[in-house]
Amino acid sequence: MPVSPTGARRADGAAAADLVPPVSSAGAAAARPPVGVLLELDDEYRRLARAGRLPRIAPRKRNPEARAWLPIWHPRRGDWRFTVLFSNTERAHRTGHVGDWVVIYSRRPGAPEGQATVVTEWRGELRGKRVVRGREDECRRYYRRPVDPRVARWARRTARALSAA
Repeated sequence: MPVSPTGARRADGAAAADLVPPVSSAGAAAARPPVGVLLELDDEYRRLARAGRLPRIAPRKRNPEARAWLPIWHPRRGDWRFTVLFSNTERAHRTGHVGDWVVIYSRRPGAPEGQATVVTEWRGELRGKRVVRGREDECRRYYRRPVDPRVARWARRTARALSAA
């Protein structure tokens, strides 16, 4: 008997997932922002949050003092609109990852709202890198992309200057 992603079975034996028409991979990809955009937003959000340059909200959950502590950001990239904030889940609090796990909500005209979570990978080939959960293969390709030679020259010059100082 088929089982839905949550493990629940319908009375007729069909899983809930079986009732949803398949989405082509091209259509699914078009409905999600590229991994590179998500990782860039994650990096910029964490820098702005560390610098104290973002407004803060008081989350209703896990905030008994009703204190405004959670930085929030609403950037745009092309026709995409995003809401970016640290994860305020019970699990993030319990494991001490509130300042590491970043949740990015995305909206685009004519497409449903999406959600992605960016974390620091702690194992495997991507260990220590920021990854979008559920899109690890795309993150591997993102990190393997060739570096612009101008950026590489700049990085070498900067490293030499810093080591000489």
